[in-house]
Amino acid sequence: MAATQFSEKSIPARALLQRKQLFNHLIDGLAQTRPEAAWAKIPKNELTYESGYRKVSYKMMANAINGLAWWIKDELGGSESFETLAYFGLWDPRYILLLLAAVKVGYKVYQAPLSQSRSFLTTSQMIFPSNSYNIGGLTKLLDPLECKTILLSSKQLDIGSKLSHTKWNLHEIPSLAELLDKEYRHFPFMKTFEEARSEPLVVVHTSGTTGAPKPVIWTHDWAAAFVQRNQAAPPYGHASIDSLYRGIECCPATPPNHPSSIWPNLFGSISNSTVVLYPLPSAPLTTETAMEMIRHNNPEFLLALPYLLVGLASNKKYIEEISSKVSQIGFAGGPLPKAAGDILTRHFKVYTMFGTSELGLVHKIVPHGPWNSNIWNSFKPHPKDNFEFRAIGNDVYEAVIIRNTDDEELQPVFKAFPSFEEWHTKDFFFKDPIRDGFWIYGGRIDNIIILRNGGSIDPSEFEDRMNMVPFVKRVLMCGDGKPQTALLVELNDPAADDSDIFEAVWKEVDGCNQNSGPYAIVAKSHVILTSPDRLIPTSAKGSIQRSLALELYAEELEELYQ
Repeated sequence: MAATQFSEKSIPARALLQRKQLFNHLIDGLAQTRPEAAWAKIPKNELTYESGYRKVSYKMMANAINGLAWWIKDELGGSESFETLAYFGLWDPRYILLLLAAVKVGYKVYQAPLSQSRSFLTTSQMIFPSNSYNIGGLTKLLDPLECKTILLSSKQLDIGSKLSHTKWNLHEIPSLAELLDKEYRHFPFMKTFEEARSEPLVVVHTSGTTGAPKPVIWTHDWAAAFVQRNQAAPPYGHASIDSLYRGIECCPATPPNHPSSIWPNLFGSISNSTVVLYPLPSAPLTTETAMEMIRHNNPEFLLALPYLLVGLASNKKYIEEISSKVSQIGFAGGPLPKAAGDILTRHFKVYTMFGTSELGLVHKIVPHGPWNSNIWNSFKPHPKDNFEFRAIGNDVYEAVIIRNTDDEELQPVFKAFPSFEEWHTKDFFFKDPIRDGFWIYGGRIDNIIILRNGGSIDPSEFEDRMNMVPFVKRVLMCGDGKPQTALLVELNDPAADDSDIFEAVWKEVDGCNQNSGPYAIVAKSHVILTSPDRLIPTSAKGSIQRSLALELYAEELEELYQ
C-alpha cells in the first residue's frame, strides 16, 4: 500500500514495507514527511474560476481532518458504536475530510444514493444522500441506520429549510476556508491496522441502476485490499493501467458522494500520488464543469461519466482545447457509446475504469508495446483478480470473481462478503474479437431483453445510436417477455409533444432499425414519448434506472401489448 509504514506511534515513519495501513495514519504521516506535496487543488474563489486555483497540501489536509475531528468531538461527543451521521454538502473536499475525521472520532461515513443535482449528501457512518430527497424518502433512508443527526455544509442550502422542522438534529460544519486556513492541534487515532481492519471506513451504495440501491460496507481491510490489488505487479509482458495515472494531475468529473469519487479523491490520490481537482462548490455535474477544471489547471487524466464524455465527443472545440493537456481519458459508471469513444480515441488514450461498489475498480493490464487506439472499449483483468467469464447466452458472458485461497491475496469483495466463495457481478461482457483475453463490457444482465419467442437483445447499441440524436436526451428499450420491443424516448424539451416532433423521432428510430437485428426492430406503434412530469429516472452516475422507468410507464406499456 505504501513503501513507508506509518502509525500514531511512529511519525516520522520507519522505512519498512507495509502494504496495509490505515488511511488516517497514512495522511498524518505524509503531512510530516511530504508536508508541501499537493493532495488536491481547489478554486481560490468559490464564485469564479478566473481567480485561479490553490493547492491543498498533505499538511493542510491532515490539519483540516484534525479540525473536523475536534469539531465532531466537541459538538457530538465520541462514538463507540459507529453511529450514523448524515451530511448534505457542496462539491468540495469536505466529503473526504469529513469521512476521515469521522473515523478518528469513532463514527463511520455512509454514502447514500443520490440523483443528479447541484448539491450532494453524506453520512458518518457518513451518509451522502441527495438534496432532491423529500422528507418521506429521507426518513426511509435514514431510519434503518438509526440516524439522529444531519450535518450541513451550510444551512443556506435548500435542503436546510426542508429539514429545519424535522426530528433530526441539524449542525453546520466549519467552512472549508476555516478548515484549511486555521491551525488545529493533532487529533490522535491510536488504533493499529490489525485492531481496526474489520471496522468500517465508509458505507457506500450500489448504483440502483436495476433496482433499489443497497448499502455496501467498505472496511479498512477492504480499502487496503483494494489498494494492494491495484498495485500488484503486472504479469510478464504487461503493464498496469493503474500505473498510467501515478504522479499526475487528475480531473475527476464524478459525483462527490459516489464511490467513483472516493476512488480517485482518496484511494488513488494517496496511493498513487495523484493530485485531484475540484470545481466551484456549486458547480453542476456537466461537461462544461469538467472543461473549466481543465482550463485552469494542467491535468493529464480526465475521469468522467459516459454522458459527460458524449458531450465532449460532440464538441470539436472542446476536444481541440484540452488535447494539449489531457492525454488520457477514463470512463466509469457504465459503457461509453461507441460513436463517442471512436471520436475520443483519435485524440486521447481512452480506457474503461470498470468497477462496482462491491469490487472497487478492477485492476486492468495491457500488453507491452504501442498503445492500440483502435481498441478502447475492452479490458483485461489482472490474473490475481481471478475473473471467470461464464457463458449465459450466445456469445454473452457474466463476470464471476473466484475467491483467492491466500488470505493475503484476497480480493476486496470478499472482505465485504466474507462468506462467499465466488461473486457474481451480474454484469455481462463480450469477447474482444481482436485481442485474446480482453473483454468488452455490455451492461447489467438485468438489461438484456428476452422476448417471448426466446430472442435475446442487448439494447445498448440501439440506445447509444438514439442518444446521439441532438434533440433526444435519453432512451430506454424494453419488451422483456413481450412479443416485440418498445422504446421510451425522452426529449431535451420534454414538453415538445406534437406530431412533427414524433415524426422526427420516428425517422431516427427507423434509421436505427435499418442497422439492427430482427429482434431489436421497434415498430412505429411502439414508440412512446415520455411525459414532462415523468422523466426517465437516472442514478447518480447518469445511467438509467430501468426498473423504476418501467414502473413509471407500466400502464402505457401494457396498453401497447394488449
